[in-house]
Amino acid sequence: MDSLFFFFKQFSNRLNHPKNLFILLLLSSEGYSQLPDYSSVVEKISPTVVSIIAMVEKELEYSIEAEVVPTSFDGPAPTDLNDSQIENGQHLHNGTGVILTHDGYIVTNQHIVQGGIAYFVTLENGFQYPAKFIGSDRLSDLAVLKIEADNLPVGKFSENEDAIKAGQSVLGFGSPYSLSGSVTQGIVSYVNRPLPIMGHEADYIVFIQTNLLINPGNSGGPVVNHKGEIIGINSKLLSDTGNSTGVAFANSAKLMKKFLC
Repeated sequence: MDSLFFFFKQFSNRLNHPKNLFILLLLSSEGYSQLPDYSSVVEKISPTVVSIIAMVEKELEYSIEAEVVPTSFDGPAPTDLNDSQIENGQHLHNGTGVILTHDGYIVTNQHIVQGGIAYFVTLENGFQYPAKFIGSDRLSDLAVLKIEADNLPVGKFSENEDAIKAGQSVLGFGSPYSLSGSVTQGIVSYVNRPLPIMGHEADYIVFIQTNLLINPGNSGGPVVNHKGEIIGINSKLLSDTGNSTGVAFANSAKLMKKFLC
């Protein structure tokens, strides 16, 4: 009994030390113990995000001047399509898209579908559909595909683009290296960023800059705020290697609405 009393006395003396009290308060503080949990946002948005495969005739270096050739492909979507299943001279572009309407309209990036002769869309539940090319815009790098499906979940776009501020937390959804259903977290680094590569059209096409980890396959995926609203579509990244350096650019929801109208 004496040894037990001695232990509690020693513990109490150490706890009363100012340094130890500060550590205890820090560990029990609300800011430390309650880290951000975005699981509800991920659960809400993930069903609206799709993986896209575009079968193209030949590799085209991306250019804002490039045009897309509409496809007339109406056959069944292949399962687990890969480069070994396509003919010589053809290859695949992998990317991401967001469902716009319950009947299967999907927005993605033009540079994913440019030069395509066939397109395939895979939903979060694993169902795969052939898709038709509907239209694209070379300046904004946006394109629309259509699949034959009903009662699909749709992404909700932000109604207040002016509320986007540098420093706010955002999530990025996509299929980096074909790893569908992937999510990354970061912040808005800059709002309304013109890019020199856009030339004299830089003032018309501006981007939301983020530090999201965007890799090949993320293009066309949504950038989402903490309310689960889509504020942009991932489009470009600044990199010498083609891999993420934490400098990414997304089309704004405002620009997407102009394109879609």
